[in-house]
Amino acid sequence: MVKTVGYVRVSGLGQEKGDGILRQTQAIETYSIGHNLHCERFFSDIGVSGTLYERKGLTDLLEHISSNPDISTILVESSDRLARKILVQELLIQQCQELGIQVISTKEGDLTESKDETRILQRQIYGVFSEYEKNRLVRRLRTARKRIRQEKGKCEGRPGYLDNNPQLVSEVKKLYRKPKKAPRRSYREIADILNSKGYKTIQGKTITSHTVGNILYSLRNN
Repeated sequence: MVKTVGYVRVSGLGQEKGDGILRQTQAIETYSIGHNLHCERFFSDIGVSGTLYERKGLTDLLEHISSNPDISTILVESSDRLARKILVQELLIQQCQELGIQVISTKEGDLTESKDETRILQRQIYGVFSEYEKNRLVRRLRTARKRIRQEKGKCEGRPGYLDNNPQLVSEVKKLYRKPKKAPRRSYREIADILNSKGYKTIQGKTITSHTVGNILYSLRNN
């Protein structure tokens, strides 16, 4: 029986207790049973946008595979759980191909297929539509929040860094700006700098690349 690992992701922190994680997990387990695979472990990113390339859960998954050479397959419910942006999707798939890792969607099959031009085209078309739907959703939510703010003066929701720690948000914005004559800092590098300055998450924990990505995502969509 072939050993695999599963990857699940939801973009909203409030979805952790919803059916998203359970649905994805069950889809992967059902697929495994039907294809004689053994999913030995699940990795997850909760409250993480699929437009981000750097994610803690995905990074931990790849590190786990690198230290366990008998595992070379990742299972996801669908390609939009891997990424909701076509550029990010193709970069991740290329990275997995270079590492000899197969990524299988329970709905779309082998996402790392590199010889069948039709399959590649179908994957990329699905990725484009996934990004399109994501952009439509973001626009609708932004419009709704703007309307609620105009009517009520504020939009209720889970307090974020913009409300709880504007100084941290300002620091992230400053560090993310591209320095002159130097490459833009990665999320991980920004997190290291923030930790060295004593910043903490809302929960009082160490800043991670995941934290930085969430803050920048909130800024883009606020």
